[in-house]
Amino acid sequence: MDKGFPQKKVLSLVLCVAVMLSVMVMGAGAAFSDQDKIENTEAVDACVALNIIGGYEDGSYHPERNIKRSEITKMICVALNGGKEPNVSTNTTPTFSDVRGTNAAWAEGYIESCVAQGIVSGVGGGRFSPNGNVTGSQLAKMLLVCLGYDAGIEGFVGNAWATNVNVIASQKGLYEGLENMDTSAAITRDNAAQMVWNALNAYEVEYKTTIITGADGKLETIVTVQDKIGMDNKSKITALEDWYDVSKLEAVVVANEYGSLKDGSALKEGKTSIVITSENNKDIAYNISDATTYDFTTSLDMLGKSIVVFAKDSKTVVGSVTSSDNNVVVTTTESLDKDDWKDLLDSNDLSVPAKVQISGNYGKAAEGTDPAGNKAGVETTLIDNDDDGTVDFIIQVQSYLGKVTKYNTSGQGAINVKTADGKTLSYSDQDDVVGFADVAKDDYVIATEVCGTLYVNKAETVAGDLTAYKTNSSLTVNGEKYSVVTYNSDPSKVDSDLKTAADYGSASTLNKSATFYLDNNGYVVAVDSTTSTTGNYAFVWGVEQAKFKGDYEVKVTLSDGTTDSYVLADKAGSIGATMGAKSGGGYEYTSTNNDYGNGSKASAENHIYTYSLNSAKTEITLEEIAANEITSATSKAFTFTKNKSSITADNMTLYGDSSTVFFNVKYKDNGTDIDKVEVYTGIKNAPSIEESSINSILVSSGSSKDAAAVVTFKAEASANGEYLYIYKYVETTDDGCVYNAIVDGKIVEGLKSNDSTQVPNGVYEYTVDADGLYDIGDAPDKTATGYVTKKTGDSLFIDGNGTEYTVTSSTNITNIDGSDVSVQSSVSEDDYVVLVYDVSGNDYNVTGIFVIQEQTDALGDLLTALETAKNGDTVTFSGPLPASGVAIPANVTLTIEDAQTIAKLEAIEGKDSAKLTLKEASSDQYSSNSTKFYTKSDTAVASGSAIPADTYTLGSGKWVGTVQ
Repeated sequence: MDKGFPQKKVLSLVLCVAVMLSVMVMGAGAAFSDQDKIENTEAVDACVALNIIGGYEDGSYHPERNIKRSEITKMICVALNGGKEPNVSTNTTPTFSDVRGTNAAWAEGYIESCVAQGIVSGVGGGRFSPNGNVTGSQLAKMLLVCLGYDAGIEGFVGNAWATNVNVIASQKGLYEGLENMDTSAAITRDNAAQMVWNALNAYEVEYKTTIITGADGKLETIVTVQDKIGMDNKSKITALEDWYDVSKLEAVVVANEYGSLKDGSALKEGKTSIVITSENNKDIAYNISDATTYDFTTSLDMLGKSIVVFAKDSKTVVGSVTSSDNNVVVTTTESLDKDDWKDLLDSNDLSVPAKVQISGNYGKAAEGTDPAGNKAGVETTLIDNDDDGTVDFIIQVQSYLGKVTKYNTSGQGAINVKTADGKTLSYSDQDDVVGFADVAKDDYVIATEVCGTLYVNKAETVAGDLTAYKTNSSLTVNGEKYSVVTYNSDPSKVDSDLKTAADYGSASTLNKSATFYLDNNGYVVAVDSTTSTTGNYAFVWGVEQAKFKGDYEVKVTLSDGTTDSYVLADKAGSIGATMGAKSGGGYEYTSTNNDYGNGSKASAENHIYTYSLNSAKTEITLEEIAANEITSATSKAFTFTKNKSSITADNMTLYGDSSTVFFNVKYKDNGTDIDKVEVYTGIKNAPSIEESSINSILVSSGSSKDAAAVVTFKAEASANGEYLYIYKYVETTDDGCVYNAIVDGKIVEGLKSNDSTQVPNGVYEYTVDADGLYDIGDAPDKTATGYVTKKTGDSLFIDGNGTEYTVTSSTNITNIDGSDVSVQSSVSEDDYVVLVYDVSGNDYNVTGIFVIQEQTDALGDLLTALETAKNGDTVTFSGPLPASGVAIPANVTLTIEDAQTIAKLEAIEGKDSAKLTLKEASSDQYSSNSTKFYTKSDTAVASGSAIPADTYTLGSGKWVGTVQ
């Protein structure tokens, strides 16, 4: 029987965890200040840990810099000496003339040592060029010699040396990970570390000499190169093993920070427990009780598998931890009977012993018997970790459909999930819940517990007609076949509306619409056949007679935010089955629901229905919503406040949540044609609406007060305090303009809007539509723009505005200097700012401050311009002047665009013949006659007067104007 079993399926739990096999090199890595610029992180960390290469005094690594010839000699000498500083010496007469007595004198001993070993040579003329760069081929030659290659025998000298080096270097894996590197160019510190690390993991070589008798009867000597053999006369030796005296361990992972086959208790972060099965290729009897905990990290899916690690002891692990080639792993989620199970084993050359270690959800493994089958939906992984054909571990991962019954983000966070096996999973710390931020209260989720950690993700759904079924095997939805879970699961314990998938199919459910919930492997875990399926709604724009076969065509906006036209299906029970022309044009359908129609006829246009699409997504089935679940209000008051649960239309109040779908119908200027339908999912995403007289529709979930869907017509929506600051336009895509912006005090680059009309930089209210696109609105009503004239404690004053604004601990402050944007914690006097605030009684509380120009930047620019100004130059300045420090050179004009205080103007100093042009009069008046500013007639500006707008020239300590 050819079942076509896959050799390995993706482990969905591991996808959920999203952790990869990571590397722990003698601790936690180097963590340089420019770590993000390092590409070959594993190699750099390893070489640093092995004392081969280091960083700079300022904490940086500078991966982009080139390696010097002097530097590489030290790296090689240290590596050959096992990471310790070698005892090197210099010759009485130096070999090279350009080393001793130069800035490279420190490297003379390393250079002489490498020369003596044939690793490096000079550049000719008795010179070494210690500060010259090293090319990739040159470094490869040095490392190959270190591995035991003879440069003369292998042709590493002469005109073809580079070609010969590159061939062997590629064969030995020295260029692994460096395939795009130009070997003839200078090698960077980043790539040099990778090549050295590749060499350390390569096998050393040795030469074998064989004397044979040739065809002519004469003796011939044959020299061949081969991988070096260890003392056991069978194992090969890597440079890392030889130079650093570490043990090569092959071991089985039995516990880590994610799970534990040993005792069911996960370890601390960065720890892994292993059972060593081989040390330096010598086998050791396996016993799980002999596990030793080491300081390195492994992922969840490595439990039960063999790894290879180089270590001196449990605290000193050298290099990368890799999965062993001995692992044979087979994972299935399919329903398997005894014969299927045997086929699975046979096709992978595996057998299960009479007693085998079995683990549930990566918890404590216990001795059990061959399960001889599998329940559909259970992830069963067979692990043969020594490639002997015998399964060593069976790991069964069981997930359940659940519903989030409690969700709290305050404090440490908390969540309760009611699952289909009748349990309630309660966690009081969101750090113990993977996926916590991705779910909300009342969400249906797939829940998996692993050693004290809960993994949750929102269950995927498929909506449509059941077109075929096979009990305990499959359900076919809109022509696509889905397997069903067959393990013990009762989704009615999660919600009474949910049905068990395995036996859902029947004559009564065939060709009926439903929502099918899927687990992480795509198996159906539950079915909801109720009409009012949450989120499965369509708003109808209009209906027209199609041009073919007399079908009707309907234009709709769906709850996923898409708008399109479909052929209207005429299935029994749908509105398409009773559609007909009405007098005066248009189309009606015969309705059994008289609550929103006239008599026995109801218009299909401008109304909401539940829907399903066919598999080709060309045909739509629209069904009426039960009369007790829908309420229409015509020309009545409507109130909803963003992120608040209550939704009131006339005297009817429902309560929304994260799944409530809002349709806001916008009309063109003529007031009759629909322009667009905005769709929002969840009360935190929908905009506030407060209208005294609009049309609206409320849809409840069953007979409850929970709001499933809301439709509003011609309503003005408000973002209700949600605002952002756009500081850069990026591009325009098919969806709309893309910007860089500040949202809730955070820098968001590549923010996508739903409008292709570019808006200028500034602050705007916004909402987020069903596609996650930003709907950019108008500027908030409560904003203030200007210079900070005074800052006292938490109070700010803006010029030209007597209002006192209060900065609170929750105020977001952002500095915007062109594209150079940063979040900061303070604002200074004379900063030019945009404030967004709320009013509470007499208090003006600032929620956001956007600093457009900092006072320190403005002062620095002004002083630089004045210091560099030449005779006859004019320097122009806008904004508030600093309190002091401005000095104008002789014969240079300073033009000030904005009104300034008298105190700041009088603080301006300068050389005689300096000029000062004021475009605006001073912002205040003198309390007594001026002693610094004078009119053309040498008359002091009088008490009660402002300094006039004029051009003034400095002479004898007085600024004299040009007008009377």
